[in-house]
Amino acid sequence: MESPLRQYLEKLHNSRRARFHMPGHKGRGTLSPFDAACPYDITEIAGADSLFEASGILAQGEEATARLYGSKATLWSAGGSTLCIQAMLALVCREGDLVLAVRNAHHAFAHAAILLGVRVRWMLPQNRDRGGLYGAVTPGEVEQMLKQYPQAKAVWVTTPDYLGGMADVKGLARVCHQRGVKLLVDNAHGAYLLYTHRHPMQLGADLCCDSPHKTLPVLTGGAWLHLSHQVPYTADQARQAMKLFGSTSPSYLILLSLEDCNGYLAGPGKEEFARLYQTVRAMRQRLEKQGVALLPMEGDYAKLTLDAPAMGYTGKEITGYLDSQKMDWEYADDRFVVLMLSPSNTPQELAALEQALVSLPKREPTAQEQVPYSLPPQRMELRQAYFAPKEEVPIGQAVGRISAAAQSCCPPGVPVVMPGEEITPQVQKLLQKSGKISLDVVQ
Repeated sequence: MESPLRQYLEKLHNSRRARFHMPGHKGRGTLSPFDAACPYDITEIAGADSLFEASGILAQGEEATARLYGSKATLWSAGGSTLCIQAMLALVCREGDLVLAVRNAHHAFAHAAILLGVRVRWMLPQNRDRGGLYGAVTPGEVEQMLKQYPQAKAVWVTTPDYLGGMADVKGLARVCHQRGVKLLVDNAHGAYLLYTHRHPMQLGADLCCDSPHKTLPVLTGGAWLHLSHQVPYTADQARQAMKLFGSTSPSYLILLSLEDCNGYLAGPGKEEFARLYQTVRAMRQRLEKQGVALLPMEGDYAKLTLDAPAMGYTGKEITGYLDSQKMDWEYADDRFVVLMLSPSNTPQELAALEQALVSLPKREPTAQEQVPYSLPPQRMELRQAYFAPKEEVPIGQAVGRISAAAQSCCPPGVPVVMPGEEITPQVQKLLQKSGKISLDVVQ
């Protein structure tokens, strides 16, 4: 696959031209390991294209990504999926418009809605057998919400979720399109699902963001915004939406890694992920036979999510043990431990992980108190509450007050209370458990 950005940067580096432009290091880093990267760290000089007005080498790279995913257009982001989330809402909504969103949405979605003045009504899946906010909303549940809120402009879904659960995107798309509503998908954890034909662009989503840096060989902050063939928006309109929020100085190192990822996806990626699938599937079978409790794979096979109490542990006890084995993890709380795998993990690392998990001393399962979660009463709109006069109060005095901020405990980024919602005893207990001692509330 052609690599016009890499070719341009290599040519620039080899030309030894004097750089009288940003950045200040002039391509000559002095501190390891940045010295090797500095020659390729440039700004939007002549020939380098400009991300939010892309018409040259960056546009060629974006078009190659779009062909890989079958989208009408794919835009690159050096600001993570956060920038793509902001752009999706800006494309679809105007101030005062209503969006239906599953509550496991990342707080970046809530903050984008606040900035744009978008109203949100939240959905909780009826089947939340994993406790808290976990579980996938069904097409039938979305259809009922659309009947209740026929003025909704879009439905927002996060899939895969942080623990690896996946929603029925094809069914959700069918319901949304029958009612003329856009389906927007935060697929930050699922860029690699292209290979299993479970990517939202293959299942009917209208707009979708990916964070390839989470699962593919891309530098942190690299992301994609996909536009489906059925939406009326153009690539230029999407760029303008991204320009509203994005930095005018995107990292060319991140952009180069996104271009290199095109070659990876079209080349060795398919075989490497097929091998990872088989490896993880066999590993899961062996682990479960040895009493290691895992959440079902459900399609996001790049995650191993441990159910610690089912093994007689807390999540933090397990991660303490992993730490002693010189292993790091993605996330842990009292109940869950999330381990993210990729083809870049060596066979030796995967074997060592399996050995570590089966070597945990066997214990009887423990019953863990699950704070029942229900949506707090909404007293104000997101934007209204966020910009209202506020004060900080001890969490012990917060029940009955209206939250002025999105407050998260677990998983990271998923708020248990949003601006404008009443702080209930359930919310108070969840936040206390996560270590919160004070909250911002509306005066």
